[in-house]
Amino acid sequence: MITIIAKYNQDMKLKKLLDNANYLSITVDLWTDRRMRAFSGVTDYFLDFDCVLHALLLDFLQFKSPHTEENICNTTRKNLDNLKIKDKVQWIIADNASNMIKAFKFYLNVNDDTYDTQHDNSEKRLPCFAHCLQLVIQDRVEDVSYNLSSK
Repeated sequence: MITIIAKYNQDMKLKKLLDNANYLSITVDLWTDRRMRAFSGVTDYFLDFDCVLHALLLDFLQFKSPHTEENICNTTRKNLDNLKIKDKVQWIIADNASNMIKAFKFYLNVNDDTYDTQHDNSEKRLPCFAHCLQLVIQDRVEDVSYNLSSK
């Protein structure tokens, strides 16, 4: 069990790391366990000034509301606002579910002052490579299974 002091020290270490980061990439994922409890996870990835990659768990909570784009957007926004990092987020990586795509159309800020250009929202949201690869493999396995069973 984490004591209050240990939790405070852990939070301060996280805050210091995030304060020193200029640009962040986050991943957002939702899933349901075997007991039908929904969870939300947010991770963060960034390089520090010494080019050391940091991978941090920013949030992990039970997601009690339906997996709607509005609920996903609001939960993510609240978490990033609490950590005071919303403006540092350059990329959001999530699966290609329609609720994830729509959630981050609500969320993303399309002004990119770094390059003095306008960006389409979809350029800030990237599909998760692992999810895409899993879908391709699943389709191929189903094709092979079908072909073997039809012979």
